[in-house]
Amino acid sequence: MKDDQIDGITGQVRKLFEQYSIGNSIEIEKKYVVPHYIDMDDALAPRLAEFFREQGYEIEGPEAMDQVDHYMDTPGSMLMGSQRTFRIRVRGDRADATYKKPVVGSSSCGKEGQMERYEYVCSLTDYSPAGDPKSLCCSKQAQDFIEKHLGESVSVQSLTERITITNHRIKYRIFQQQDQSPIEEYELVLDRVTYTNIDTGKTCLEKQLELELKSDPMFRLNMFILTGKMEKKLSDLALEPITNSKYERAKQLTAAN
Repeated sequence: MKDDQIDGITGQVRKLFEQYSIGNSIEIEKKYVVPHYIDMDDALAPRLAEFFREQGYEIEGPEAMDQVDHYMDTPGSMLMGSQRTFRIRVRGDRADATYKKPVVGSSSCGKEGQMERYEYVCSLTDYSPAGDPKSLCCSKQAQDFIEKHLGESVSVQSLTERITITNHRIKYRIFQQQDQSPIEEYELVLDRVTYTNIDTGKTCLEKQLELELKSDPMFRLNMFILTGKMEKKLSDLALEPITNSKYERAKQLTAAN
C-alpha cells in the first residue's frame, strides 16, 4: 500500500473517531426549579417514581452525594458571554475539570428548556484536598485540558473563581430496554444547591430537578416527549424549566442590586 493511501485511510479513521467522540460527549438535559415549599424526599420523589414506572421505565437508587463546583471565568466573563462554562468539581477525594459549549443546529436544543451542550471532562488525578481551584487550574493536567478546549483566547492565568456551588444531590437511574434494542437511560437528580458569588459575596439557596440523557443522543426526542408528559402529570407542583446553565443562573440570582 502506498504512503498516500495510508495517509488517506488514517485521515478517514481520525475523522470517524472524532465524530464518534463528539457524539458521545453531548450532554442533553432539562432542569427545573422546584418550589421551596415542596418536600423533595416525601412529596416529589414518590411522584416521579410513579410517573416513570407508568411510562414503562425501571428505577435504581437513590444514591446521595455532596459536591462542590468551582466555576472559573475571565474578569470580563468571556466564557459566560459566549455561553460556555469551565468548572472544577470536587466530590470526596476526587476532582474533575469540565468544559461545556453550545451545540449548534440541534433538532431539540432549546425547545421548552431542553438543552444540549458539548461536554468534555478530565479527571485531575493530582488533586489534593488541601488545594484551591486556582492551584488545580495550574496543574499540568488542567493546563493541557484548558489549552486543548478553550484555545488561545482563554489562558490559565486569566481564569479566576467567580461562582461556587455547593450541592447535596440525590441521584436515580431511569432506564428502559425492549428485546435487543439499545437501552434508553436517564439520570434523574434532585439537587439542593447553594450559590455563592465570589464577586458580590451574595448567596442563594435553590431546589432543582434535573433529567439528563445518559444513552445515545438518538433518544433526544424521546426525552423531549417524556419531559412533556412529566410536566403534565406533575403540573400541580409548579415545576419551572430552567433555560440557562447553573453558572449563568447563579450569576443572575446573586448579582449586586
